[in-house]
Amino acid sequence: MKTDQVPEEYEFNSVVFGVNSSPFQAQFVSIKHAEMTKDSYPRAAETVLESTYMDDSMDSVINDEQGIELYNQLSQLWAKAGMYARKWLSNSKTVLQCIPEEDRASQVDLDEGYLPSVKTLGVIWQVDNDIFMFKVNPPAVDFKFTKRNILSKVATLFDPLGFIAPYPIRGKLLLQEMWTAGLDWDDQLDEELVEKSREWFRELDELCCIKIPRCLQLNEDIVLTSLHTFSDASQEAHGSVIYARHEYKSGMISTRFIAAKSRVAPLTSVSIPRLELMAAVLGLRLALSVKHALEVPDDNMTFWSDSMNVLYWIRGRSREYKPFVANRIGEIHTSSHPQQWRHVPTKVNPADLVSRGRTVEQLQSDVIWWNGPEFLQDEEPQWPDTNIQIENVRDTELKCQKKTSDKHTTL
Repeated sequence: MKTDQVPEEYEFNSVVFGVNSSPFQAQFVSIKHAEMTKDSYPRAAETVLESTYMDDSMDSVINDEQGIELYNQLSQLWAKAGMYARKWLSNSKTVLQCIPEEDRASQVDLDEGYLPSVKTLGVIWQVDNDIFMFKVNPPAVDFKFTKRNILSKVATLFDPLGFIAPYPIRGKLLLQEMWTAGLDWDDQLDEELVEKSREWFRELDELCCIKIPRCLQLNEDIVLTSLHTFSDASQEAHGSVIYARHEYKSGMISTRFIAAKSRVAPLTSVSIPRLELMAAVLGLRLALSVKHALEVPDDNMTFWSDSMNVLYWIRGRSREYKPFVANRIGEIHTSSHPQQWRHVPTKVNPADLVSRGRTVEQLQSDVIWWNGPEFLQDEEPQWPDTNIQIENVRDTELKCQKKTSDKHTTL
């Protein structure tokens, strides 16, 4: 080694694939370039900043003209950075005809009138019918029923928007049951758990029958868009589901499923009212995320719960409750107004499906899950009443706190 020799310096001229910092560098360059060119290519810059995940851009426009304009702007925006966008795909053949054949997705064949199905974040997009689908292969014949293998198989069912949330939650509950049984990762399951696992796996083949429309609205002029979030909990799980409600100039009203979230209940004992509160907070966070994505005003959000305890707490002062309730009520008060929280009867609460689980067959035909409760098709005066008389009701949490305080005083 020549210690007296001046070190030679080398510098990469492009982002290196596989380096830990490469994903960040690629995203930073894309965002910075979009911000620098947003005045020249406003529509393309919005797509890069708001509708791009890693190296895939996914956006929607109203008509073919806007689709063609978006393609042209995106192509020019990336060309200015020395980048070349490929594998274009659209559910409009008019738009695809304006894109060179070599730049389209490889499966597109306009002469045959065929548009392919592609995976987008783990969900299949069937372009011809503009619907989302799922396809998951069941386990092989020689599958070993261990906790490790079942966790691996359940994790392959990737559903980022929660389209089929009532089905995967059953698999998660099954894993929780294995955990409480004290099984090690590679221990063979007992006969009862094996049969429950087989029953869940058998339904994987039926997932392809579920078809979810991608578009959230009808092809009409919208007067008002509002978000409706439903939450519910049981001893096993809690969750929330959110719908978009559109009012049109023609007087029609439509509702569409947007997203859902589910959580397995903690192993430690938690009361149903507290689990309902956890579901309400989960729904609030989901609604804030959707509100940001769809640019819906805060005043156009409504939250529904079938728990009167939760609605009582929300209409009280958070500092009067114990920490568990106080912290969550504080979060709800920070991001919403108590008057936005309403009561929904349990029998028409779609979030009940998340907290209790459903088979694929039941989920496929369950209208309330895909379109929300029927009352959302009516005008607001006909919605369920939320009749809460705070002065006539003493909160359970406050009672418990008072009893605890009295007990400590006596001691």
